[in-house]
Amino acid sequence: FTFLVLAPVLILVLLWMKIGVNVSNFPMSLSAVGFHLCLAAIFGLYYLYWVELNMFQTVRYLGLLALPTFIFGNRLLSGIASKRKGEKKV
Repeated sequence: FTFLVLAPVLILVLLWMKIGVNVSNFPMSLSAVGFHLCLAAIFGLYYLYWVELNMFQTVRYLGLLALPTFIFGNRLLSGIASKRKGEKKV
């Protein structure tokens, strides 16, 4: 069962290596790191919901995580858009 669950991740990594994913364009700003940490926290919350939390507790914690995730994600996408807009003018 564990292999079946992790097989898609393994396939994803292998295909990324095959096509040569460019991770050098990943922004290392505070907004990028904050967004991905908040996203990881949401996935952790989903795990806790599956294991021990009830729906109402999960929604309460998700509400707390939603605001910073939205703010970090908005700043991240705004930064990427302004960077691309600046590159097209050259």
